[in-house]
Amino acid sequence: MLKAALVLGKQDVLRPPLEEFLRLYQYELNAPEDDMRRLTLAHGRALLRVNEKLLSRYSGNDERWTKPAARKAVRSQRAGRVEVVSTRARHWP
Repeated sequence: MLKAALVLGKQDVLRPPLEEFLRLYQYELNAPEDDMRRLTLAHGRALLRVNEKLLSRYSGNDERWTKPAARKAVRSQRAGRVEVVSTRARHWP
């Protein structure tokens, strides 16, 4: 039902979950209707991705939320930057 609502762009189906999310996290938006429509579709796509990953996990697939290799690359880049900054700080006149 969520996929069909996203494909057809049905705001009446997609808007209530977004409004519930905004209410739970106490967000107050004063956005124009065009922006709310885009936000509703983006929220619906995010809901669909999360639901598909959860269903995949429940089916026995051990699917990670983020790729470990990507996280390691970010960590190594950060470590490299820290090393460069600390090296420059030591040799700064």
